[in-house]
Amino acid sequence: MARFKVGVQFQPQHCTMEELRSGWRAADLGVDTIWTWDHFYPLSGPPDGAHFEGWAQLAGMACDTDRGSAAVDRRRWREGDAEDRR
Repeated sequence: MARFKVGVQFQPQHCTMEELRSGWRAADLGVDTIWTWDHFYPLSGPPDGAHFEGWAQLAGMACDTDRGSAAVDRRRWREGDAEDRR
């Protein structure tokens, strides 16, 4: 029987870097891929809230994980944009 793969995406907004790192380490115990996004500001909540840039997070994921592949999701998706929701 074919094995299905599981991934998790973290939204790096309104949290601390230590909270993200803790989540990456926990996810690494059982998922195949760990994702973050490449935005430069929070997409919800206060616009001046804490937010972490995707490529720097990718380096952190590489240091904190052993099993799951780490990646940055660079797709452009906006609420209601049907073409980007393929």
